[in-house]
Amino acid sequence: LLSAGCGGAVLAAAAGRRLAVRCKDGSCMAIDAGEGAGVFIALCVHASGDFVAAATDDKHVSVYDLARPTNFRRVVYRAPTPKRASAVCFAGGAAAGAADDEGEWLLVADKWGDVFGIAMTEVWPPCEVGLAPDAESRPLSLVLGHCCSIIGSLAASPCGAALATGDRDGRCRLTAWTRGGSLN
Repeated sequence: LLSAGCGGAVLAAAAGRRLAVRCKDGSCMAIDAGEGAGVFIALCVHASGDFVAAATDDKHVSVYDLARPTNFRRVVYRAPTPKRASAVCFAGGAAAGAADDEGEWLLVADKWGDVFGIAMTEVWPPCEVGLAPDAESRPLSLVLGHCCSIIGSLAASPCGAALATGDRDGRCRLTAWTRGGSLN
């Protein structure tokens, strides 16, 4: 799995339970998903290069903090997914031209054709030390149903106005995305 962000200045690669990242400052970091954790199956670097989202085959999605290299192993958000994830992406917010991160979401597509999400304002900022204590209590919400087929690709337009999904049956769907996260 490969992903790039921050104009290509941040690169992430995952294989099995290992995740390696080259950060904006040129430093490189690696983590192991840990004992009992699943294999990485989807990966996305935030446009700012400050976060990486990763889904594992144990039906969880996690967001890692890259802004503070000493805390790279720190998971700032971790939540279960109803079904096994197939793709992750960030949509909206400052990367899409907003004045701040308002309207920015973490999106997760699953093997049943649904897209779930959570506003990044619910993910960040976390507690000062370790995983936020209520991380598991902030579940993902259903934001889009695709058509009951495995979504293989999920992407947000650079302006944040649209989401594109593609499934294994060859169907592509382009959906309007508003800053508030509701879909048209």
